[in-house]
Amino acid sequence: MRERNSQVSNYLTPITFSVLLRTALTPFFLFLCLGLALAQPSNDDCNTDISVPTDGSCVDGNNTLATPDVGNGSCVNGGGGAPNVWFSFVADGMDYEISVIGLGGSAEITLIQFQGIPCDFGSAVEIDCGPGDIVGNNVLMAGQQYYISVTSSNGTEGPFSICVDNPGDTPPPPHHAPRYPHGGTPR
Repeated sequence: MRERNSQVSNYLTPITFSVLLRTALTPFFLFLCLGLALAQPSNDDCNTDISVPTDGSCVDGNNTLATPDVGNGSCVNGGGGAPNVWFSFVADGMDYEISVIGLGGSAEITLIQFQGIPCDFGSAVEIDCGPGDIVGNNVLMAGQQYYISVTSSNGTEGPFSICVDNPGDTPPPPHHAPRYPHGGTPR
């Protein structure tokens, strides 16, 4: 009789161990997977901005679970930092139009240039700020990098599209000097 109990006991031990192992590890793996699925956006920090083309085409963004890292732009109601995500572009010209489509119409755009080290908020200069769509003329310098912070004025989270239209500067028509001195005719 004793032999038989010993065999049953040995047989149940691997099964019991397997069940215990699965029971103990399942919450760990669920937590790990849930944590990865609920991570902040890749461009949650200024240093991990997403580059946006300047030809007016749009890129997708998402501010779900974004965290604040800087105070609001001057146009955003309320104090303190709002959860934001970052984009950037290198200017082709002086004029710009930046649009955010989505977020239930609550998108707030802040256009920033860093005078020193990129993403050093001590050297940040706000160029423009507005809801959903901002436009500027004769403001930017071609070849300079500019940063865009996108937040939501009412805390709306989700997917959106951001578009930057920054046409290259067209040189003015050349000024033609008269062919002949004093505007006269050939002699």
